[in-house]
Amino acid sequence: DPVGGRGRLEEVQRMLERGELDMRMFIRRLRPEESSKSPGYSTLSDRLEVLKRRISREWDVKVVVRVQGAELLPPTITEDVYRLAQEGALNAARHADPSVIKIDLTVEEDKMRLGISDDGQGFPLQGTYNLAALNQINQGPLTLRERVAALHGDFMLPSHENGTEILITLPFLVVVL
Repeated sequence: DPVGGRGRLEEVQRMLERGELDMRMFIRRLRPEESSKSPGYSTLSDRLEVLKRRISREWDVKVVVRVQGAELLPPTITEDVYRLAQEGALNAARHADPSVIKIDLTVEEDKMRLGISDDGQGFPLQGTYNLAALNQINQGPLTLRERVAALHGDFMLPSHENGTEILITLPFLVVVL
């Protein structure tokens, strides 16, 4: 059964990728926190530029990064935002066979919007799906869906035969005393 076998193989691949990401997060949490004054500290914009060069080099794809308002991003979610961008861009490079990947981060006073788009082959599903719809049909990038849900954000996935876009919005929760 080639079709069934391919489906099981894809499921195992997703499980391995998720396990790898979970292990990286676990290891990262064991390391002492870097402070903004420590040598080698990088801003989110710097880290996204390093990611851009890595993906461009390893997958021979053009990566465009645009960041606006990163200084407004609460430090408590900076690492999460980087991981979302990293995972989305790496997924596009690995699976979509794109010629261009765009990472667009806009931070405002009360929310953050992250868009990751590519001109690759897209997901097998066509159309626009939100987080609830993707969870209901169990499609789309699982780890990204889980991260966004954990951060109380919104997730939209417009997918076409000639590309995919992931749109993530995270609200900044304000605590009133």
